Amino acid sequence: MVRQFYLINEKNKQFSFMDIEKYCLLTEPEGLGFSYNRSYERIENTFIDYSELLNQSTISGICNFKKYCNYKSLVDFIEKSNDLKLVYKIPSENQYLEYRRDVKLKELSKNEIKTNNFLSCNISFECISLWYTEQIYSYKIQPESNTVRWNFKWPSRWRSYNNRRIEFNNEGHTAAPFRLEINGIVENPTIEIKNNYNETIYSLTIPITINEGEKFIYSSIDNDLIIAKQLEDGSIISLFKQEYIDITNDNIFKIPIGVNSIIVSAEQDVEDAILTIYPYYKSV
Repeated sequence: MVRQFYLINEKNKQFSFMDIEKYCLLTEPEGLGFSYNRSYERIENTFIDYSELLNQSTISGICNFKKYCNYKSLVDFIEKSNDLKLVYKIPSENQYLEYRRDVKLKELSKNEIKTNNFLSCNISFECISLWYTEQIYSYKIQPESNTVRWNFKWPSRWRSYNNRRIEFNNEGHTAAPFRLEINGIVENPTIEIKNNYNETIYSLTIPITINEGEKFIYSSIDNDLIIAKQLEDGSIISLFKQEYIDITNDNIFKIPIGVNSIIVSAEQDVEDAILTIYPYYKSV
């Protein structure tokens, strides 16, 4: 088993960096780690840091093409994509761990074909997020059996139907953003985060009714902040309004590092919802 790299776009199409015949082979990858920019103040013989910023990473390497048309395919793939993610698959105990990073192309050089008949070009990406995984929790009540159906990848625990609770251990390096979608009918949907001592850290209640065919959407992802209602026709109504949101509260929150509980509730059964959590890592 070897580590693998490939690109994926918003349409879920992929371009492999591990297939020299159909795509290309990425060699000499660099920039997979991380670094800080710190400022210090000297007090006698001690240096105290008063500012710490994580530097933006640039990942680079050499793309080796066996055919010129594969080079053109990479250019077309990048230029026809609105959002690019670099996927890094790492072998671990007879399986692969997959991490993603949002990136933008910085450079793709163009060289002449070498004596070995390969076209080798420098490529580099500017990273606009940390590495992250997608951990999806979904549940749906089956009316005929009144039971819960799930397809969890990680251990979880649901409680009463109008009060869904997941214990989640955030082993990432930062607080983890999440996206929640609840299908109607629900009234006054509530999201709550409690720590390992069962103390409430964050809580948000939206005083609104989500009708059948509609959806409540909440996202604390930095570049996709949403508190909204999606109508049956697919149109979105933002709920960032004073009558729905208490502007004195911290209404956009993430799941802290460590073991916490995410509680999803409403005034009646929460029967159909998807919660996606994104643990972030500075290096993997």
